[in-house]
Amino acid sequence: MQRNRSPVFEVRSSMFWWTPNIDKLRKACQAANERFLSIVEPDAIAVERLMTIKTRLSRAIKANKDESFH
Repeated sequence: MQRNRSPVFEVRSSMFWWTPNIDKLRKACQAANERFLSIVEPDAIAVERLMTIKTRLSRAIKANKDESFH
């Protein structure tokens, strides 16, 4: 038996807080994560680099959401 869904839920609203800078940070984060996962024995520098990029991305998203919704 299929679910009955209204068309409202099928259409995603645009994320107006998403900026080109956040997109660039997201791509950098994905690339850093792929590099990190490809290393057989990650060192402290690789871990630090990944965590720094993830932190920057999270902070940028939070700042833009705060700015957009307040």
